[in-house]
Amino acid sequence: MAFCNYGEFCIAKVGNFALQFRGIILCNKQHIINVSNVDYGEPKVSPHTGKQLEILSFRLQVIGETQKNTLENALSKAKNGGIFNIDNNGITIREYRLVNHFFSYTGNNTDEDTVYTYTLRLEEVEELAIDSLVIAGFEVVPYEFNESYDDAIIINSKIKLSKEDAEKLDMATKENIYLDVIRKGISDEVKK
Repeated sequence: MAFCNYGEFCIAKVGNFALQFRGIILCNKQHIINVSNVDYGEPKVSPHTGKQLEILSFRLQVIGETQKNTLENALSKAKNGGIFNIDNNGITIREYRLVNHFFSYTGNNTDEDTVYTYTLRLEEVEELAIDSLVIAGFEVVPYEFNESYDDAIIINSKIKLSKEDAEKLDMATKENIYLDVIRKGISDEVKK
C-alpha cells in the first residue's frame, strides 16, 4: 500500500486500489470507491525516539464481495507496516501500519451489489536504524538489531566480538540485569 502526492491529492495504493484523500475518491481498475471523514488524530509520542507519530483514520466504500475480499487481503498484509506516503518522485515520506479496521454493509453480503463501508485507522511507523550500541560504556556495532516496546524498550541484537572484547563486555555487565544503553543512530539518550 502506498500514498502518492499529486498536487493537492494524496493517493494511497492498496493492492489494486488507489485511495485519493483530498478529493475523497478512491478507484481501482473496475470501480470508483468513496473515501470520507479523514481524521488526523492526536499524534502519538514514540517510546523509541520521542518523535510525534501521525495517526489518521478514514472511511471508504467498496462495492461487491469480490472487491471486499481484495481489500481485506491487502489490509491483512498491512498490520506491521507497508502503507507508504511517497512524493511525486517515489521517495517515501512516511510509512504507516494498519492499527485496526471494521466494516458494515448494506445489501445481502453475498453479491456484487453489496456496499461495504470500512473504517481504517493507521499509525505512522518508524524506521529504527542503529549505528552502534553503547552498553555500560562499551561501544559495539550490531550486525542484527531489533527493538520493540512492551512497558520498556526491549533490544535484541547480535554482535561479533573478539575474545578480548567479549571479556571486557562481560566484565562491564557482570551481574547486571538492566544496563545503561545508548542507541546511536536512534537516540543519544541513555536507557536502562
